[in-house]
Amino acid sequence: MSGPLLDPVQSEQVKQLYEAQPSALFASVVNAAILVAMLSGQVPAHRLMAWSIAFAVMLLGRYAAMRAYRRQSPYPATSTEWRARFYIGVAIAGLVWGGTAVTIFPASSPTYQIMLTLVIAGTSAGAVSTLSYQWQTISLFLALTLLPFVLRFAYLGDSLSHTVAILTAFFLGMMLLTSRRIYRSYHANLILREQAQASETRFRNLLQATPDALFIIDDEGRVEFINQRAVGLFGYTEEDLRGQPVDTLVPINRQECHAQPREETSEEPPVQSRQANRNVFARRKDGSEFPADVTLSRIAFANGTRTCAAVRDVTERWEAEQTLRKAKMAAEAANQAKSSFLSAMSHELRTPLNAILGFSQLMRDDPGLSPEQRENIGEIHLSGEHLLKLINDVLDLSRIEAGRMQLSIEPVRVGDLVEACLGMTEPMARHHGIALHSRIDPCSKALVRADRTRLLQTLLNLVSNAIKYNREQGSVELACAHQPENKLRFSVTDTGLGISPEKQRELFLPFSRLGKEFSNIEGTGIGLSLSKQIIEIMEGELGFSSELGKGTTFWIDLPYLGELDDPASAQNLAAYQAKQSGQATLLYIEDNPINQQLVGQIFAALPAYRLLQTTSPAAGLRIAREACPHLILLDIDMPDMSGLEVAAQLKHEAATQPIPIIAVTAEDPDDVAALRDRSLFAGYVAKPINRRWLLDTIDKMLNHTAAQTPQ
Repeated sequence: MSGPLLDPVQSEQVKQLYEAQPSALFASVVNAAILVAMLSGQVPAHRLMAWSIAFAVMLLGRYAAMRAYRRQSPYPATSTEWRARFYIGVAIAGLVWGGTAVTIFPASSPTYQIMLTLVIAGTSAGAVSTLSYQWQTISLFLALTLLPFVLRFAYLGDSLSHTVAILTAFFLGMMLLTSRRIYRSYHANLILREQAQASETRFRNLLQATPDALFIIDDEGRVEFINQRAVGLFGYTEEDLRGQPVDTLVPINRQECHAQPREETSEEPPVQSRQANRNVFARRKDGSEFPADVTLSRIAFANGTRTCAAVRDVTERWEAEQTLRKAKMAAEAANQAKSSFLSAMSHELRTPLNAILGFSQLMRDDPGLSPEQRENIGEIHLSGEHLLKLINDVLDLSRIEAGRMQLSIEPVRVGDLVEACLGMTEPMARHHGIALHSRIDPCSKALVRADRTRLLQTLLNLVSNAIKYNREQGSVELACAHQPENKLRFSVTDTGLGISPEKQRELFLPFSRLGKEFSNIEGTGIGLSLSKQIIEIMEGELGFSSELGKGTTFWIDLPYLGELDDPASAQNLAAYQAKQSGQATLLYIEDNPINQQLVGQIFAALPAYRLLQTTSPAAGLRIAREACPHLILLDIDMPDMSGLEVAAQLKHEAATQPIPIIAVTAEDPDDVAALRDRSLFAGYVAKPINRRWLLDTIDKMLNHTAAQTPQ
């Protein structure tokens, strides 16, 4: 028999219909005999004979279909043709039984009419038990059998006939509802049974497919099942081990692997996985032993729980440990080479961004630009800054991984640090509509032991995160307070949405953004990881507390060094005179014409500054002696004479020694120790040059030196 196949549930339904057919056919014969005997003499003989022949043909046809089905044995892949054959047989049977309301209906005797109706009703009720395996089958039979009687009695018109019609219709409805409930119950049970069988099949297939040797062990520690991997690993067949104690496979001195599961068996616990017991020696059939990992689990079956033992041969792992150690050393060497390469390339990575960021700043301030052009240039500048931050963070991360992060640890005044942080983040807070507050009065003059630049970098990262991830019209508070054990704590508190407990474990992982990767909030996911490692290098601690829906507080604990009032320091008359006259002379020594053009355009629009520039270090020394500028901007990487040599010579000569020098460099101060030497440089500006950072650094330097000069 060919044709489209049914699913297992439908196939089982068709199978049950055919298997119930013998009893149904026998009952039909009995009912037909009763019917013929009862109506003999009440209806014409030829009609009764015609109906009997039709019934016999129907009966033989259904019997032949049943025999053909059983000979074919199509279950479980029953074709739709077998189901269609059964539907046709049921439809013909319904027409034969329902046709009695027309062909052999005793029109002159109400008593025999009612008796005929009762026989047909009994036949329909009996069919419910054999045809309810499929709803379509039983509903078709009931409708074809009983509906003609409802119509016939309704057609007769007298009150008794109307009553019988109503009762027959009610009986039809009740039979349909009953058969529907039976069908649903049977169908649900059938689905559950099929699912259970499929689940058991999948489970056994899974046991066979797993790469580990698996054993199902009963409560007495005897083997009930092993997979093919276990057969190959231990050398036994399943028949050899079935019913044998598991001690056959595990040496007696490893018996503790099975003791605990046996004790739990009587309690029938839910499924529990146990950690692998390493250094266990399993025994093969030939007596040889091998190292193995054994994992024991409790698995619930329909007839109770069992212990599943997964055994893995780890001989290759033991032999590969030396190879893995060598590979680890090679990976560490490669990581070191990567870090060295990134550090060496820092200049080349930053220099191209210098022109992009610098000139985009200048173009953005051009009054002749349209709003659309200014917005486009602003996007270029923001993208450049984002790329620069990413480069800097990756370089810092690689230095920490390589153990090459160098810090300039010194006393840092809290008030100055917080003031600088607030000044740099206030525009960002204003742009996002976030209120920015500080609470540092108790420790504004306190000193902490830290690297000022790196600590400021960390605070900026925490405050900017608190602004970016805050709620609308929220607030951020930067506070400072004393802690036990001679510590000082910086805290940054926001009113954002908080961090869920499941996300908190990922907070300090590099490149983890806690699900914000596809949001419109910029970030790389490096900042917090980098900040935590930097603070720990400074012998501090960075932590947080968060409440979902209320906000988050990040805190930094650093060593506290006491209080310090403003001390008197060295005089610098030139800087003081510059502030008094309202114009400062700056000297920029730079061999790159693009950088010179950029800085020149920055100061061309600022009448408070007079900029002198040269590409030659020798000419720069001469101009410094003659013009005595208030401040010198000095490029570090120049071909003829390095910036370090120029700075050393300037500080060696009495005429130029008081002039503050700001290093302009693409190098990182952590990589060049001389850049952190305060006897040479008063500060530094990183390339690519940030216009605001450059001007703030110059203004701060001139203000600082002017404040130290007597009036």
